[in-house]
Amino acid sequence: MNNHYPETLLEAYRQYFESKHHYDNLSWTIAAVVIVFVGVLLPVIPKIDVDHEALTIFTKVLAAGVDWSMLLLWYRIYERNRFWGEVCNETARDIEKLLMIDGPAHAFMKGDVDNKVALKNTDISGAAYSGKEALPEVCSAGSIHKSIYVVMWVLAFALLAAGFIGYEI
Repeated sequence: MNNHYPETLLEAYRQYFESKHHYDNLSWTIAAVVIVFVGVLLPVIPKIDVDHEALTIFTKVLAAGVDWSMLLLWYRIYERNRFWGEVCNETARDIEKLLMIDGPAHAFMKGDVDNKVALKNTDISGAAYSGKEALPEVCSAGSIHKSIYVVMWVLAFALLAAGFIGYEI
């Protein structure tokens, strides 16, 4: 048997947190860049007016198409990063189960399933923070996945309105 097995598992477990942090930061950075790009181009589209009407329509459709492509790319990258985050969660849960650790990966899964986390508001000894009674507080994040999907489609319809209807935003 490999004597370094537990150390290897613990190193993989540590790497899990670094991976989760990396993919989360990457997703939010890409989202910010794309939303700024789309947001800058969106009000410009209705104002596009060139000499020929066919060229105006083509230019508006092209600009809207570039924005729409950026939205799709952002969403696909978000989904891919979400997939890798879930791979990290599953791997960490497997390691916690194998090492019999009730750690953050299981707490994350339980919070996700329950759609809430009960914060104990106590320090490591169990004493309440700030000298008050340790009343549990419920915290719920909800599903950001649905929110991201809604944002993408709201921006897509805004592009449609700006590029094809000519509505000024």
